Amino acid sequence: KFTEFTRHRRSYALPTPSLCSIPLITPNMTSTTIKFTPSRLHFLHRTFLLLLLLLLLSLSPVHPLKYHINIHSSAASIGRESWNSVLRPADATFSKYDFVHLLEDAGCAVSGTGWTAVHLSMEEFNTSSFVSSSPIDPINSPPRFDSPNPIAIVPCYVKAHSFGEFIFDNSWADAAESNGIQYYPKLLSAIPFTPAMSRKVMIRPGVSAQEESAIRKDVAEYLKLLAKNNNLSSVHMNFASDEEIEDLVAPHTPRNLLQQTFKPPPDAYCRRSSLQWHFTNKASCGNKFTDFDHYLSSFRSKRRISIKRERRIVR
Repeated sequence: KFTEFTRHRRSYALPTPSLCSIPLITPNMTSTTIKFTPSRLHFLHRTFLLLLLLLLLSLSPVHPLKYHINIHSSAASIGRESWNSVLRPADATFSKYDFVHLLEDAGCAVSGTGWTAVHLSMEEFNTSSFVSSSPIDPINSPPRFDSPNPIAIVPCYVKAHSFGEFIFDNSWADAAESNGIQYYPKLLSAIPFTPAMSRKVMIRPGVSAQEESAIRKDVAEYLKLLAKNNNLSSVHMNFASDEEIEDLVAPHTPRNLLQQTFKPPPDAYCRRSSLQWHFTNKASCGNKFTDFDHYLSSFRSKRRISIKRERRIVR
């Protein structure tokens, strides 16, 4: 029941389609055939598929569970040492623990004023201290880890209004209300009352650029899940760094969101640009002002007298 054919004076054996057999060609080019029962062929088929799956997994990138995100109800629950461990020398003073803690401890950025803290800390995953398997913790749940060396910290607040942000989205809130959409509460990543550009996903020094980008994208997805699971209308990140904007926003997002041809994908981050004036310490001669009196010397006498009078009234 084999079909024999001759090519270049060498004999090969080909099985007919109705037979379960595999032809083997020996080095001396003589034909040898090994036959299998259907059950044995079934076993080899499953084994082949398993080996193929293992090969594909080895070729594809694997992302093990390395980090865990905790939610904190205040900066004090993270602590000064842990918070400042993710800062870099170039970070603004407003990003430091003392400033954020001062705003919360003084009652400026608290739930009573519409700023409910939900700070995030990303820490290395530790199965020995794992408590809950919930993918998203409720807002008021206690943290599950207490690592003194977080990988990243993200200052976040649940906002009941848009005051103190210096990003005026009242028109968005009005548009949402006119269409029956509840705009507040919303989830905001920002430093309260601080219109200064800075890192919002503060990643500790020593992390590679590729891993930093992956962490920012993971945090962005986590914020969307946090908003969805807690009935928050949207996620906002104010005065973010250029690297964060590049990793978060949808590709080819126009600067003008009113552009009719732009249709972002569902749940995508969109970039909104605004104008901000920056004052730099630079005298007319090119040198920096050494003190306030040096700065006043650049004005005319009438203006200097007026400024000094105003400062005396304030004092």
